[in-house]
Amino acid sequence: MAILLIDSQGGVYRSDITTGNITRLADYAQLWTDIAVLPNGKVFANTGTGLYELNLNTNTAILRPTPSGFFNGLASDSQGRLYLGGSGNEIVVLSSTTFNTIRTIDLPAGVQSAGDIHINGDKLYYSTTSNRLLTIDLDTGDVIRNVAHNINSLYGLHSEGGKLYGLAGNDVYLINPNTGAVTLQLELPASITVYGAATLAGVKVVGTAQDDVLQADPNGSKLYGRDGGDILIGSASGDLLDGGTGRDYIHGRGGSDRMLGGAGRDVLAGGRGNDTMTGNADKDAFVFNSDDGRDRITDFQDDVDTLELSLALLGSGPKTVAALLNTYATNTAEGVFFDFGAKGTLLLAGVDRKADLADDILLV
Repeated sequence: MAILLIDSQGGVYRSDITTGNITRLADYAQLWTDIAVLPNGKVFANTGTGLYELNLNTNTAILRPTPSGFFNGLASDSQGRLYLGGSGNEIVVLSSTTFNTIRTIDLPAGVQSAGDIHINGDKLYYSTTSNRLLTIDLDTGDVIRNVAHNINSLYGLHSEGGKLYGLAGNDVYLINPNTGAVTLQLELPASITVYGAATLAGVKVVGTAQDDVLQADPNGSKLYGRDGGDILIGSASGDLLDGGTGRDYIHGRGGSDRMLGGAGRDVLAGGRGNDTMTGNADKDAFVFNSDDGRDRITDFQDDVDTLELSLALLGSGPKTVAALLNTYATNTAEGVFFDFGAKGTLLLAGVDRKADLADDILLV
């Protein structure tokens, strides 16, 4: 598992915490409080009062526009947005290109960042000064869980394959975000005191002109099927899955994924997480199951595409398309919106009338 670390002396390292191997990449005459890596590979770090973009090859740092206040926690999401947390009762979300504030996430009164934030899929993990770990729903901003972990100065939150890890000093812990239970995994060299960590962006995988099976890296990947009838399988993190030409099957699995069918008759299944699906040309099938999160289909074509919905989404009553549309679908300004309550939501953007979908839906 490859991650970037920053230490108390301004050093930046690449580390594999499964083996303990660690390589120094750069040294800065600056005390960083946290670090983040964007999906495009850009690296950012903060000082508490300043946000910097780092070039680890040239050992340079560029100060970027920073909100007023003290921010010692930093993270990024699958869309490349930056999240800053600190002494205030809020998390500030910034564009990583304009550095304008996109939104703020309010926190419970008295909550302050211990110095680390981490995002995995649609969840944000927030380490507090009172030795607690908050799990926050990124879409709603609600605190889902607030558990004690009893580790002083827990920094370096990061994830691998759906598991959450944290560092304190030079110790690496496996953390259960549901209970706060921690398990010591290994110790890094004693000369390093970790202040922050970031999971490195996943790999880019490009298929061939043949029929390929492409599997995402656990940290998130960009998969490009190119030609042929390909199978693209995502990870527990946010992935970009592009089928290219040919009849492709694309399954996002966990995380908030961006899925593109490309030319050809494709099948797109988002899986868990909040996914955006685009079929592109030809007749495509979109699959939505119970507990698949809050998904969005950008280009559903009436009388062309098919929407496959699980019967498990429906409550008591008739199991028919007519009953489904009457009970769960609403015409909105954005498109037809399906609200299945705790089982998930689905938006068909640009579709004007739910009645038009009567012959496009298949209950399975």
